[in-house]
Amino acid sequence: MLRNTKEFKVTENQTKFSQNRIQHVEKYFGLLCDTLASITRKNARLRDKGDLLSKHLMEYCEAEKANVTTRNSLIKFAENFSAIQDYRDAQINRLDTKVVRPFACYGSICKNMKGIVKTSVASHSKEWKQKQQLDKLRQNAPGDSHQIAQTELERATHDAVHYSHALEAEMEKFEKEKIVELKRTLANFVKIEMAFHARALEYYAKCAENIYAIDESQDLEEFSCRLLATGGFTRQELQGTMLSSTGGYDQTIGTGTYRSEESTFSEERDHDNRPQRQYNRNTNIMYGDLEDDDTEDDDEEANRLR
Repeated sequence: MLRNTKEFKVTENQTKFSQNRIQHVEKYFGLLCDTLASITRKNARLRDKGDLLSKHLMEYCEAEKANVTTRNSLIKFAENFSAIQDYRDAQINRLDTKVVRPFACYGSICKNMKGIVKTSVASHSKEWKQKQQLDKLRQNAPGDSHQIAQTELERATHDAVHYSHALEAEMEKFEKEKIVELKRTLANFVKIEMAFHARALEYYAKCAENIYAIDESQDLEEFSCRLLATGGFTRQELQGTMLSSTGGYDQTIGTGTYRSEESTFSEERDHDNRPQRQYNRNTNIMYGDLEDDDTEDDDEEANRLR
């Protein structure tokens, strides 16, 4: 039952290897967790700024009366761009649930594994001390006086072997689960990013179509009519002026492109009451709360520029 010095050395090396392995996982999984949490926070800021851009575009359209095609196109642009932020919000929630939290859990997992290693080390240390005590008794008092110490050594050896086998089993389980979790979590990260960008690209294409739908010549013509109207000209006088100046009649003036001041946006989507979404910055990470790396303050910067 008693083990020799070589066996003690093997056990010590095994314990050191286990300790180094746990520290390795704890360090780099912590870095991965912190970095992915930072990416999620950045995406949350980008989503909030996207919502703000859509809101400002809708406010601009509500105040725009002269440029009809610009107004109508920008309304659709704002709606499509807002839809992108909806997908980005889903992306953020999925990243937090399926990517950041699994890595964050390894803080407690590594802590538990350190406790198992510590127990194993303590059992081996106790066994070694009992062995030294027994050797000392054998040298100083030969005979049967060392039987109690030998019994204690056998018990300590039994505990050390038990905890050593338990450590081996736990380390194999820890290593297997770590590899599986790393593979699954990074695969989820890639899938989430791909799904978002695929949907975002579809709506960015719609946004591009909305922008190219703006008719500069028609909006400029409408603006010119309104500008002349501020000088006291009636609609008939404006049409007569354009007939005499162009030698013909521009059908676009009389076919309804000129919109009255009373036209409203009641038929369009109202985005003013859209709630401001915020990402929970208190994400559980392995080393506690980090300082937020999003230190820029846009409001203060705007005031400074003014």
